Formats: sequence, structure tokens, C-alpha cells
Amino acid sequence: MPPLPQRRSSHLQVAIFIAIVLTTHTARGNVAQDDNVRERGALCGLIELANGRAKLESTTSQLDTDLADLLELNMSLADSSWLDIFRQPDAREKPRDFPQADFKQHEDWPGKWPKWKRAAELLLKPNGDEAVFRKHSMQGITANQRLAIKGAVARVAAEAEAIASLVQAEAPESDILTDEKLKELINQQVYGESPATEPPAASTKLFGTGANGGRTTSCSGTAADNKAVTVAGALICLCVADNTAAGNTDKACEYQTGLTNKWTDGNAPNTITIAGAIKLCDLKSETTLTSELLKARIAAVTALLARRTNAGTLGKTINGGCDGKQTGGMCLKYTDLGTSGTGKVTDIPWISGLSAIGSQLKKHEQAVQIRKEAARQLKAKKQLVRTLLYTERHGTAQAPQPAQSVAKPTTVTENCTAIQNAAACKQAKPNCEWKGSDDKAGPHCKLSAAAAEQQATKAGTGDAGDKKDEGEKDKCSAAKTPEDCAKVQGPKPEGKKAVCGWIDYIEGTGPVTPGCRSSSFLVEKKLALISAAFLALLF
Repeated sequence: MPPLPQRRSSHLQVAIFIAIVLTTHTARGNVAQDDNVRERGALCGLIELANGRAKLESTTSQLDTDLADLLELNMSLADSSWLDIFRQPDAREKPRDFPQADFKQHEDWPGKWPKWKRAAELLLKPNGDEAVFRKHSMQGITANQRLAIKGAVARVAAEAEAIASLVQAEAPESDILTDEKLKELINQQVYGESPATEPPAASTKLFGTGANGGRTTSCSGTAADNKAVTVAGALICLCVADNTAAGNTDKACEYQTGLTNKWTDGNAPNTITIAGAIKLCDLKSETTLTSELLKARIAAVTALLARRTNAGTLGKTINGGCDGKQTGGMCLKYTDLGTSGTGKVTDIPWISGLSAIGSQLKKHEQAVQIRKEAARQLKAKKQLVRTLLYTERHGTAQAPQPAQSVAKPTTVTENCTAIQNAAACKQAKPNCEWKGSDDKAGPHCKLSAAAAEQQATKAGTGDAGDKKDEGEKDKCSAAKTPEDCAKVQGPKPEGKKAVCGWIDYIEGTGPVTPGCRSSSFLVEKKLALISAAFLALLF
């Protein structure tokens, strides 16, 4: 029986199949198109952050502006004696630098003085207070209204200063990055410098000192000593083929046309060769960079590092080679990152450099968050002061005020004699006057001549005036029924229809023991409640 013809066909098909398999297997041993496309993408993820394309989130805030406004408002309500300490002796319309000799006992004043000085600057000029009042919508505020909110504003300003001091301690200016600083830091790791042009015209900074232009010398070594000390240098090692390479070696990073300009062994990569590799990356798009994003992009590179018996390699290697030829591999080789090596990935200069930038970004982000929270709090405090101003100006009737009684001479005398230094005594003008040397503390603060004259006048009337004042204070508490409370006679507090009021509940406090209280208590309580309620809403 003759052999079946299909048997010959089967043998031929098997032979062809084996030939194809062997050819494919041999081809897979060579550098082929797209062998390094993943590595190219990871390295480009870092190169694309260079030259100002990485941007920080906005760090602008009203922190400094709101603090300055609060301090200026507080300064505008202060006594003239406090404002006077900021005047230059020979140019009273200009603020002076901190007078160390006058206030050396105040250890925290040197740090606060520059902000106080700026707050006083406009107020020291002629009609400066009017300019400040217009600036902060305080036109028409009366002396009594200013006095009523002076203490509350001072407390808010002190809190604002405390917050600002905390910001300087926990989020110093040195922790804040700028886009320009970030550009400089990243360029150093990507290009070894901030290049005049991109891509760089020469490889001088892309490879470390001692690289002679040969691929083996430039792309192989320990993690710390490998001459590819930049991200751009690493990309060139993985994507630019040797000038003698054949096949698809030049398509290892780009499968369509490949990189037509190759690396001549023994020479440094030329301008066109460098440009071809770098332009595989997106050099146009901007990225908002965070510490987490940078960390992820670094990890994308290190995850592709293959640890082998004698070395760690990034990119296609054949039998541990990285010579840029079709049968030799196109890669970076780190001789101490093998399975038995002692090196670390962070020994690679550009990996450690970019990781350090990530740490700086983390500090920057934490500082920005602290500053944003502080700015939010200062904005709320500024709004609180505006609410106090508005309530005081529009929430109280403009009734004629009783004549202000002169402060008790005995109290003035006691206050003066209790002061032990010149600065504090001068702040207590016109009631007190310093009689000793400015640089010597002691009981030298005395009652001024004007206050002494007032004391003599008051003494001629005996204690009747004092007893009258005390009697007026006790009138309200002496009334035991709502009817008696309503009948109490005397000067009425501003904006109130009666001297006293019967109280059994206080808003914000709750039920209280029923009793007759001075209407001035209600005014003071109202201001306190505005402050407390407003802060409670915000914080």
C-alpha cells in the first residue's frame, strides 16, 4: 500500500513549526522592540516633573493681613500713652525701632515689636486715627463705645498674636517651598543642574565624574558609584543603542521608528542622541506635585529593578550584560544590588536625592496645613471684632452720657505707688509721674500734680461722693421685688430705659437666682455673650 501523501505534509508542517519556535526563542534572547517601554514610562514619570513642570498647591492666605488688621484695630483703641511709646523722640510721626534700654525687662517684646510698630505706623500720623477708623468701617464710633469694646478687642488681638507665634514655631518659613525652589531641587536629580535648554545640550552633568563616554563605564557599577547619577542618564542607558547594534535594539523604548541616533562606544552621547531619548517624555504638561505622588513615581522605578545572582538591573539584560547591543542587553547594572549584594536601592544617587525632596515636600505640606488652619482662626477672630464693633455702634442707643466722675484719688495714689519701673509709670499718665532715674526700679512712681489737685478738691467734699457712688451701686441689689426694682432712680446706662432690671435668666448661662441688677451688667454681659457665642459657632 503506497504511503499516504498527508504524512509527508505532516512532517513538513512539524519541521516548519520547530523552525518557527527556534527562531522565536532565539529572537527573544535579543533586545527587541518595547523591551524597555515600562522602564521608559517610569523614568519619564520623573523627568516630566523637571524644569518647572511640577507645581505646588497654592499657599496664599490672609494670615499676615488679618493679623496686621487685628493689631491695628487694637492699637486704635489703646490709650494715647501706649501709642506714644512707639514714637521716635525727634520725629513723633514716625515709629521707632525697639528701644532695648527702655523695655529690657519685657523679654518677649523684641519679637512682637516689629508687628506692633507696623500697627502704630498709620496712627502716629496727623489724623491717623480717623484714617484707621475709615479703613475698618469704624467712623462715628464714640469714646464710650471704644472704651466698651477695648478689653474684648485686646483679648482677641492677644490670642491672634499667640496663634501667629505658634505658627512661626511649628511651621517656620524654612519649611515652606516655592515652585522655583522645587524646580531647582528636581532639576538637580534629573539633569544634574538647571540646564540652559531642555533637553540638555551635553552629557557633562548627566553622568558622574570619571565617565569616559563608554557605555559599560557609564551604565555599570555599584549603586553608589554608577556613573548614571541622574534620571536622564539612566534613561539614555536604557533607550539609546550602541552604534554597532542591529535588529530592533533602537526600538527598545519606542517601537515605531526607534531612536535613529545611537551611542558610539568610547564617546559621550552627543546632543542629538540626548535629545532623542529625553523627548520620549512629555516635556509640556504640568503636574501638581505632592509628597505621595513623588513617592509613588519613585516606587514605579524601583519596582522594575530586577535582583539577579550577581547584580541588580534596570532594563533588558542578556546574560547580565548591558552593552547596548542586540545580544548584549540595554540596561543599568548595579553590581552590589544582586541577591547576595550588600547595597541598597537608596544608595543610587538620584533615588536618594528624589526621596529627600519627598521628605521636604512632606514638611512643606504639614507647614501649609498649619498655616491654613491658623489663617482660618484669625479670619474668624477678625470677624468677631467686626461683629463687636457693629453691635456696639448699632445695637445701643445714643443717649446723653452723665459726666464722668474723677477717679478716686486714693485709688490713683495706690496704683502709682504700686508701680516699680519707669516704663509702666509713664504708661499710667496723666495720673502718675516717674520721679526717679529711668534705669532704676523702685518706689519712684508718684501722683502727678494734676491728679494731686483733683485729690485736694475731692478731699474738700469729704467721703460723701464715695458713699454716694457706693450707694448707687447698692440701689439695685437692695430692691427685693420686680416692682421696687423698676422704681430705682439714677443715671441710666447707655441704651437702657431703666437703672436696674429684674433678672431670673441669662441667655447663654441659663436660670439664675432672681434678683435686681444694674442695667450696666446687662450691657457687659451682652458683649461677653457675643464673643463666646461667635467663637462657639466657629470652633
